[in-house]
Parts: sequence; C-alpha cells; structure tokens
Amino acid sequence: MDDTAVDWLCGRMPTVLNVGLDPRVVDDPSAPNDAFPTVDAAQVEAGLARAGTELALLGLGFETCLLDRSTTAVVYDLNPQ
Repeated sequence: MDDTAVDWLCGRMPTVLNVGLDPRVVDDPSAPNDAFPTVDAAQVEAGLARAGTELALLGLGFETCLLDRSTTAVVYDLNPQ
C-alpha cells in the first residue's frame, strides 16, 4: 500500500487551497470592481460550493482563503524590513 492510500485510510486526505474573492465584499459599494465587474456574491458562493463538492468527489479536502478587496481591507506585511 502506498503513502497516498495510507493517508486516505487514516483520514489525512490531500487538501486543495483555494484563494479567491470574499463573497461578503464582492457586492460592497466601497470595493473597486474593475477587475470583475460582472461577478456578484451569489456567483462566488455558488462557485465555492461547487468546487468543494467536486473536490470531495475526487477524495480531496478543500480549504479557502478569501480576499477582501474593499477599501477597508487590512494588509499584512509578511516581509518586514
């Protein structure tokens, strides 16, 4: 039995990290929407749910990192000088 099978049997399935728009700010009027003018929160939420379902059918976990593109977004400097 290979390591992948052992991980799956022990509940340690591989996980996919999704990075994308936070549905809560997609429709926010203070958030610039030049990059995605035709995307709304419902479309983002549906896409996340669909991706999670499809990946689960493939035996993969699904974690999401949602980005806030509004003017109130917090920016963290991961490489301070």
